[in-house]
Amino acid sequence: MSDMTTGFHTTTFDTPDARAAAAALPVGERQWMVKRLLVGYPTFRRLLDNIQRLHRPVEGGTHDTGVIGGVLALPRSGKSFACESYWRRNPVRITEGGECHPVVYLQVRDDWTPHHMAEAIYFATGAKSIPRLKTSAMITGAIRRLLEARTELVIVDDAHFAFLGTKGRTLSNYRSIIKGIADTNACNVLLSGLPDLRAFVEADSQIQGRGDFPCWHIEPLRWGMADEREQFSLLLHAIDRRLPFRDLSGLASPRNATHFHRISQGVIGRVMNVGRDAANRAIDAGS
Repeated sequence: MSDMTTGFHTTTFDTPDARAAAAALPVGERQWMVKRLLVGYPTFRRLLDNIQRLHRPVEGGTHDTGVIGGVLALPRSGKSFACESYWRRNPVRITEGGECHPVVYLQVRDDWTPHHMAEAIYFATGAKSIPRLKTSAMITGAIRRLLEARTELVIVDDAHFAFLGTKGRTLSNYRSIIKGIADTNACNVLLSGLPDLRAFVEADSQIQGRGDFPCWHIEPLRWGMADEREQFSLLLHAIDRRLPFRDLSGLASPRNATHFHRISQGVIGRVMNVGRDAANRAIDAGS
């Protein structure tokens, strides 16, 4: 019923038998379904389309090169799920020339240094070990790895950790990685992060100059707009249909939808935070 190899749970349980079977699955599998539940709602699909356009701007054509683009949103807006989903839709290919990694996904952590990012590129392109090199040499080697892996798009998620509030040589090295990748003219780069990332890029002519930074914003769904309110309620129902329980939980009822929007302010990840905790409690209680 779920495919852990894809990294997400998307199956709907729309009959009594299907729901009963889902409710009878091992606890660990049901917990995984809740944690990795994914709904392809309109905003999510539009974001995937935009990432696809940055990657391959012409349907049936070749991948684009030398452009740095962005996905900007508040925390828990779904940008990481979309970026990871796009990466998983473009898996590693084994060819006569070796492994091909068409899309590389990096998720920056707040405790990273540029050296860590370079190491992550090595691992993301299939390296089994990391050379002991100084940071500048590591950056050069990491960029070379992308060329050898025939990478077409590098997704740098949570990129604000690399650039916002970073100074001196650390910032310079992060910039060197991103600009260096674009300057190979072999692939594009997508920076995914907080809205403030745009101001940083616009103040850096060398990054913005790589394609004028095409970017897309994920906005919270507004309760005061009828179409967005309907989309929010439909999303709640779609989540409900994927939960591994014998009965629907009524998430999209007018009362519950109003409550969910009030506590989430229309940010989908916040909805999932509450729903995940409630679902785990229900599984634990045998409800």
